[in-house]
Amino acid sequence: MGAYKSLKSVINKNRFMIFLTALVVVMSARRLLINYKSDSWSTQYGYYSVNGSVESDTVRNELLLEFWTPSIETQYDAAGIPVSRNLLDNTLEFENGKSQATAEQLKLLENVKPYYKLEDEEKLNRFADVLTKELKAGGYSRWLSTGKGKGTIKRGYLWHIAAPYDEDIVKKTIDVYAEFWDRDEGIYLRIYQ
Repeated sequence: MGAYKSLKSVINKNRFMIFLTALVVVMSARRLLINYKSDSWSTQYGYYSVNGSVESDTVRNELLLEFWTPSIETQYDAAGIPVSRNLLDNTLEFENGKSQATAEQLKLLENVKPYYKLEDEEKLNRFADVLTKELKAGGYSRWLSTGKGKGTIKRGYLWHIAAPYDEDIVKKTIDVYAEFWDRDEGIYLRIYQ
């Protein structure tokens, strides 16, 4: 009986704190539901300074799109040919220590899908130009990545691009990608809100 009175005493003393905690939980849940129901499909970003100021003309509400493109190594990974890239001079080195593929390896490359082939990195810059123009993108970044989707493990580039919200943004992005890379299926696209 003493423990019950003690517990009741603690509850009575902390009734106000319990009420406030419950109120905060309810208000937070309400705010989440309101934001979830809104049509705001975007992320706000801009250029900020350490003193807290922001360049007001740079604040934009946009979607962040993520997708994958090949790198120079992708075609070799798809064909199962071990290769590494010297990032200092951007040259490839094959397992045999040579800088050129063997005749047998070149034969394996014939079976690789065209959209896995990238002869030079300049094509990536051209693709970035097309993306920023067609999607009216505010900016992009890309970095080398290794991953596995539907097929084998492959190296390639993972991209983030900031594009203004548009009802047709997914279709536009896929259309631009498909036309540029000559790929009409299996296009990886992720949208961050």
